[in-house]
Amino acid sequence: GTSETTPIMVNGRLYFSMDQKRFVVCVDATTGETIWIYRPDEGARFDGAPRKVHRGVSYWTDGKGDDRIIFATPGFNLVALNAKTGAPVPTFGTNGIVDMMKDLDIDFKGDPNGKIGNSSPVVISNDVVVVGPAHLRPTRTNVKGDVLAYDVRTGKKKWIFHTIPRKGEPGYETWLNGSGEYTGSVGVWGPFSADPELGYVYLNTEAPTNDLYGGARPGANLYSDSLICLDIRTGKMIWYFQMIHHDIWDYDSPPHPILLDIRVDGRPIKAVVQLTKQAFAYVFDRTNGKP
Repeated sequence: GTSETTPIMVNGRLYFSMDQKRFVVCVDATTGETIWIYRPDEGARFDGAPRKVHRGVSYWTDGKGDDRIIFATPGFNLVALNAKTGAPVPTFGTNGIVDMMKDLDIDFKGDPNGKIGNSSPVVISNDVVVVGPAHLRPTRTNVKGDVLAYDVRTGKKKWIFHTIPRKGEPGYETWLNGSGEYTGSVGVWGPFSADPELGYVYLNTEAPTNDLYGGARPGANLYSDSLICLDIRTGKMIWYFQMIHHDIWDYDSPPHPILLDIRVDGRPIKAVVQLTKQAFAYVFDRTNGKP
């Protein structure tokens, strides 16, 4: 199936995405009556999109009447809609739409269309929208899964995080034989989480290309298959933990990181729990990454 959406409810209305075309639907939560429907027309960008499934939309309000539904499309556009009417927000991007393809730091030789898209809701916290990319699964090379962040009011790009470090960045040395130059993916195709009080966002990254063959990318391959904590305002890394070094089994962690407050030996801890395909639960202090 192509509809895996989880509706959100705000002020008695349900908002959700639906169908391959990525309709966004607003219905009355009591009666089920359709209030509005929005469907982006992406043309060839949609036709070639790598992931046409989607898991929902996100909501933001300034508390003063500016209520928005924000979502990413299969063709890698970011859209802001008026939550009351379904109309694109004219002051966001260009008539409510941001072309995120133009904001990637692309070093891919070829057309990125069809190689990178989106399949899960964006995360919004501290007035920042963070978008995780999703990919096809080619054999060796692909577009890198840069994570992008935008101002929720204007759609202006705030920062970009390189899940595959570029030359000169920490972690590049874990891609041996220059494999960091041509390897791609390491996106965040599933949902992820944010702590609005700390101002942190928690990403769970996927495997590099290819997720079932690692012969062309020797090394530990940071920051694939990792739980990464970033400052949501700046994109600066606070801490990370790589759960799988050099993945050749498609062992990325689909569930979102779970944020909860616990007590250990009587001491309160702000924790994050990452569940995995191997039935492990990795538990960290979410402020500093300490197990």
